[in-house]
Amino acid sequence: MEVRSIFKNKTHFDLYIESQLEIKAKFDKELQSGEISIDNANWATSIHISGLIRLLISKYSRGDTLGEIEVIYLNIISLIDKYWVREIVNFKMGRDQKIFNQLSLRFHSEMLQILSIGVLLDVEKKYFESFIKKLQELKVSNRLFDFLIQYKITEHKITEDSYCPTAFNKLEKFVFELDIDDKKAFKYLNSWYNGLNQNYFVWKDNHITKGFFGYWNFELASILKVKNIEATKCYTNIYFPTDLYKRTNNITSYEIPSGYKLLFAIDELISLCGGKRRSSNQILNGRKIILGRKKKSYPDLQQIINEYISKVKEKYLYQLDEQEFQKIAQKIYKELEDFKRDVKQ
Repeated sequence: MEVRSIFKNKTHFDLYIESQLEIKAKFDKELQSGEISIDNANWATSIHISGLIRLLISKYSRGDTLGEIEVIYLNIISLIDKYWVREIVNFKMGRDQKIFNQLSLRFHSEMLQILSIGVLLDVEKKYFESFIKKLQELKVSNRLFDFLIQYKITEHKITEDSYCPTAFNKLEKFVFELDIDDKKAFKYLNSWYNGLNQNYFVWKDNHITKGFFGYWNFELASILKVKNIEATKCYTNIYFPTDLYKRTNNITSYEIPSGYKLLFAIDELISLCGGKRRSSNQILNGRKIILGRKKKSYPDLQQIINEYISKVKEKYLYQLDEQEFQKIAQKIYKELEDFKRDVKQ
């Protein structure tokens, strides 16, 4: 069965989603039975909501219908409405843990995701009204939140000046300072993933792990929808949630650049060896070269890959299926040749 995300196969998403559903069932039972105390409910549920967002994204990545995804979405909204409180989700600082009128980075990111997905799912107006009420309760204002809320509530005013975490400065500038069109959106999207700071977006590169749930730029897609911009140029980009933007249950076939095919082959070997802790600084640097961050270093890539494969043979081969290792190594060399040929063109 075809999946939406090109980074993992259906078996991966089946296992990940099954584990997340088990966690959800256990949590729901404990919350309803009172096993989770009232004092701990807000904090425990805020963590649970983060898991539900990952579950929603993984179901989209697998290729589930938008109706199935919306069920999870509405569950998330109801929990946010009941359990997000200032003491948990707002930014705090200092010895006295002073509470500021802004969301901490994690919850800012989650609110932005939820609003964006709500726009793309085109959920009812009443849910956006609940967002307004919750943000007022938290004493939080943000002009990007307001911009997305306006999609359903046109009379809602955009805050002129509001706090924006550093991680989202580029996005806010893109929305409010540029005259956006399809070409600018395409350019922004092409540099989006590579430009993410892993200190802020801790899920970056987690396709090497079993915890991968998907890389999707819901925010950009929702912004284009609000601005009524035809996003045709973005449809084939591997980070653009095309089916959600078009509100279709089809599964878009994405074009995979040769560089990414090479990257995936290397990551497959890193994953086989046990993840990033079994990689090397050189091969991680090689990934940056492939992603186009160090173009002048292309000639060094062959040596970096050779050295890493030699390291795997020397240190880890006794733990691996040798046939599987050889298969992946051959794939890496094949993709490397294709990549080098495309770079020369």
